[in-house]
Parts: sequence; C-alpha cells; structure tokens
Amino acid sequence: AYMMKHFASDRSIIMVRFVELQDFDCVIREVMEGGAIVYMPVQLKQLANHENSKNLQAIIDQLKSKYPRSSDLVVAIWINRDINLDFNNLDFRGLNIEQLWFFGDSTLGELTLDGGRVSDLVSGRYLAAVMKDGKRTVSLVRFKPH
Repeated sequence: AYMMKHFASDRSIIMVRFVELQDFDCVIREVMEGGAIVYMPVQLKQLANHENSKNLQAIIDQLKSKYPRSSDLVVAIWINRDINLDFNNLDFRGLNIEQLWFFGDSTLGELTLDGGRVSDLVSGRYLAAVMKDGKRTVSLVRFKPH
C-alpha cells in the first residue's frame, strides 16, 4: 500500500483492509484526486527464498489456473530473494487478472515495484518504480513479449 500510494500520486489517499476471501487477501481503497473512490481486491503471493525451488514463471502459471475469471483482481508478488527480474523471460499470456505487480527491497535500502495491467505486460511494457530515501522514480520500460 505504501508503494501504491507513492506510485499513484501525492494527492491520493490509500487505505488497506485486510480481509481474506476466496480470491483476495486485502482490499485497497483509493480516494482519487477528484473524490472518486476505487476499490481494488489484492491477492498477495511470495517468491520464497532460494531453498524453495519454485520460480517466478511457475507462480505466474499457477495464477492462470487459480484465477481464470478474476478480471478485477490485482496480484502482488513479493520477491523474497535476489533475482534478475527479466520480463523478457516471463510469459503473461493467458492471465485473466487486471494487474500483476512484483515488489521487493534491497540491501541498498531501495523499494521496487514493477508491473502493471496484464494487457500492457502482454504487449511488452511495464511500469518500474524505485523508492529510496522517500524519493521515487517511475519509468515505462519496454521489453520483448512472448
């Protein structure tokens, strides 16, 4: 939620309600700049440490079968290990969720948030945000999709 607040805008108000239901772990409520309210159900996942042999593509493939009709769902995957997050090697086709995000932190004190709408990921583009010392940088990154 902290990353989403700073990613969205400085004027957004974001609140989180933790409630675990079948398709989501929490709901993010955002009050937009004009006063409109948006609710986003969020499913939280984790790419565990190296002792777990599961890779990121395996988690994405599980999302394809576990959430076949969840077009309003946001999935956020915490990267809990050192990896090279290379979107060129990931296949997003067949995902029927609204958004997919990858987030993590580094020993340098950076928080990262990469991803976006699945339609953009399938088209070969994602948003990359880095926060360090309270300052954020956001950029659009293009990659070669599958």
